[in-house]
Amino acid sequence: MKSSQSSSVNGNVNPGRFWAGLLTGVFGTVFLITVTGFLFLRESGLSISIDQETLARQVQERVQVEVAKELPNLLSKVKNDVPKAISENLTDFNDVSIQIGSGNFPLPPEATNVFKEEFQGMAEEAVIKTIDGFMLDPYVEQIGLASYGFVKSTLQTEFVGKTFTFQANPWLSIPITVQGKSND
Repeated sequence: MKSSQSSSVNGNVNPGRFWAGLLTGVFGTVFLITVTGFLFLRESGLSISIDQETLARQVQERVQVEVAKELPNLLSKVKNDVPKAISENLTDFNDVSIQIGSGNFPLPPEATNVFKEEFQGMAEEAVIKTIDGFMLDPYVEQIGLASYGFVKSTLQTEFVGKTFTFQANPWLSIPITVQGKSND
């Protein structure tokens, strides 16, 4: 009659107990490492470094590309609206008169309409030629530089040096500190 004591005395190990002990040890160790990692992460958090110069330059380039594409479309819409805007603003042409000496002689409505239409046509043509003559590159460059400055200052004032909390789970919040790196 063999008992459980005799198997351990003879050096035989019950394989079920061996694997149970090994798995318990492995899972216990993994659990402790995970809990330690979470506690460390929760207390010390993460640190993210942002290269402000590179990010601002990338935004500047993208803004310049988009503005260069959209600005001609915007000016085209403005040119289409010019005739209506000029017509709405030529209200003083309803009473046209000629002044000779001390006398003031009103023109008939037909002549007033001819003057008004001629002046409106000349004004439309002058405004449209002016718009067509615009060199857009300086404006594109200027808007790009403004976006560069805006991004760089916003990163500096709103993000760099600040700590944000990321709530991964109800029991795990991770502080994330943003650090800035600039190539100035």
